[in-house]
Amino acid sequence: MAAHQYTAIVRALAFKRSDRTPSVRRFLAELSGTHRHHVLKVWPLLSAMLAAAIVVMVFAGRFHQAPVPVSRNASQPGSAAGTVIRDCPTCPLMMILPTGRFEQGSAGTLDEVSRFASPRHAVLIGRSLAMGSNEVTAGEFREFIASTQRETAGCNTYDGRWEYRENASWQAPGFAQSDLHPVACVSWDDAAAYAAWLTAKSGYVYRLPSSSEWEYAARAGSDSELPWGETAAACAEANVADYSAAERFPGWNVFPCTDNFVHTAPVGSFKANGFGLHDLLGNVFEWVQDCWHDDYTAAPADGSAREEAGCGERELRGGSWFSAPRYVNATYRNRFEHGYRSSSIGFRVVREMAK
Repeated sequence: MAAHQYTAIVRALAFKRSDRTPSVRRFLAELSGTHRHHVLKVWPLLSAMLAAAIVVMVFAGRFHQAPVPVSRNASQPGSAAGTVIRDCPTCPLMMILPTGRFEQGSAGTLDEVSRFASPRHAVLIGRSLAMGSNEVTAGEFREFIASTQRETAGCNTYDGRWEYRENASWQAPGFAQSDLHPVACVSWDDAAAYAAWLTAKSGYVYRLPSSSEWEYAARAGSDSELPWGETAAACAEANVADYSAAERFPGWNVFPCTDNFVHTAPVGSFKANGFGLHDLLGNVFEWVQDCWHDDYTAAPADGSAREEAGCGERELRGGSWFSAPRYVNATYRNRFEHGYRSSSIGFRVVREMAK
């Protein structure tokens, strides 16, 4: 599915009525890639019928609208790898991933970046799981906050330099966002609380991905650390620090290309990877479950997260709209304290499937 088609469908299914596509004609124009102000000269009834047919064709065999399940970890009909599921009308879209084996970590020289991603080691992802097709959006997070009344004020934001601001939050990260943008200014604690809330809401077990699961998903069956070759091609694949950002913040080390976003981009604005997942690289850093360790010595080989009592720092993956090129790849690891919030940090969730 092309990026503009995906975006058109996501907008048509937006939670808030004010964010939804206002008309069938507008939906058809966005779906076909024509100019958003172009008016299709078709009868209203024919437009409605054609829109319904297109939606059916797009989603047939790709989208499984599941009812809210009763028991946890229950298998769903048609839950093969590559199937998109949604456990409730406002739950995140989840892509079922194939099982497989891969080499985790960097094969590069042990510089200040790759030494955190060594030694390279084999990992088996032997259990089926579903991963968020996108980073959790501000709209999805909004429902969680409305339900739990969780306090989330205080965030580190950037306006030429990083500064902690008590009045900054996921609703005010220092730049404009809609409900379709990835939520930012969320701590690991916030992300874990969202996953626990979604578990209770849906009846399935949701959690943050392990570092191994995240990297497996980011590589998407490839041995490469990047889906693009030359750095100039990055802007067609991901929302990264680019010439647009350098115009706003002179002196930045950026990719030599333009993606037309300075800060975050709406989820699904760039094409999906080989597993059908968007924005694993760039847009916002993503929290994973693991406690921080300086390298992969004694790391699990079964895809599980490294946990320990009193874990203070948690791991981040994927780079962001702010990150220099060397930090945007499938192997780079970063970390902050579990209560840290930044306008460059968000998350996505995984959902466990039956064995």
